[in-house]
Amino acid sequence: MISAPSAALGLVCRWTDHTINPTGEARAVLRRVLKDLGLSGDVISDGVLAVSELVANAHEHVHGRGPSTSTSPSSSHC
Repeated sequence: MISAPSAALGLVCRWTDHTINPTGEARAVLRRVLKDLGLSGDVISDGVLAVSELVANAHEHVHGRGPSTSTSPSSSHC
């Protein structure tokens, strides 16, 4: 079991339909955060793989369905 840091940790990222590579961005952000938390390489790799699959599936199955609801031209916010 890994203990959480003593200070509250929060990170929210948002990708829009203008994001070029949401899966790659999610992997990079998660890898950086998990490394900053001091987790082992194996734990980081497993977490990145799981999130990568989730984001890729979400992007594949949602992308292109109907008109975009995004009003912001920005690609991502993290």
